[in-house]
Amino acid sequence: MTTTDQPDRAVTDPVGLITDLVAEVERELGIETIQAVVTAVVGGRAKSRSLAKALAMRPAVLTDGRSPAPRAIGDLLIELRKAGASAIAPPVCAECGKKLRTLQRKGQDWYCSVCGQETAECNVCGSVRRVGFRDRKGLPRCSMCPDIDDRDPVTVVHELITTMAPGADRDVVAEALRRSVPHRPHYRQRLVWALEEKPRLLTGGWIPVIVATRGRLIRPRAV
Repeated sequence: MTTTDQPDRAVTDPVGLITDLVAEVERELGIETIQAVVTAVVGGRAKSRSLAKALAMRPAVLTDGRSPAPRAIGDLLIELRKAGASAIAPPVCAECGKKLRTLQRKGQDWYCSVCGQETAECNVCGSVRRVGFRDRKGLPRCSMCPDIDDRDPVTVVHELITTMAPGADRDVVAEALRRSVPHRPHYRQRLVWALEEKPRLLTGGWIPVIVATRGRLIRPRAV
């Protein structure tokens, strides 16, 4: 396989190109096994083409495991190792060099669970620590300063909806909210904050909330 053929194959035969690049390095796995792993990892056409182009540009990642590189390449290295590859390198942490079985990303680099922790100045106490939370404005907070909201989410959403549809049934709103975010209080809180910030979401079809009044199902009027 010549390097001049690779750009065209990345478009016309991305799975075949990736398989061949891996096979040139890895002798322990058969072509069929490599192809099966590649197919499982690359997914759709756009993703497979992107991965093929990146791998053709720097095939050395197969043996050194180093980023920067797309996450899909890291996933490919991990899955090839699980399949029994020995010449293929596992991804390595960009900071400490640890060999990874799972990875986190910041930008185009791979990190272990320790080095991958985001640090920032807490918006409340001002300490530079690992980011434990993001508040309702998306600002970082440490684990000691969570953004606590003791309000009942159903009450807040019901009040928002009644400004657009007076007489909305609170029980129906509660059920719609429960179905939208079941068993996830933290996500429900964030959904409430998003609706408070942009009530138009209720009329844009993004949030599956339907209200009832006088026994008839209606959609809230645009604001």
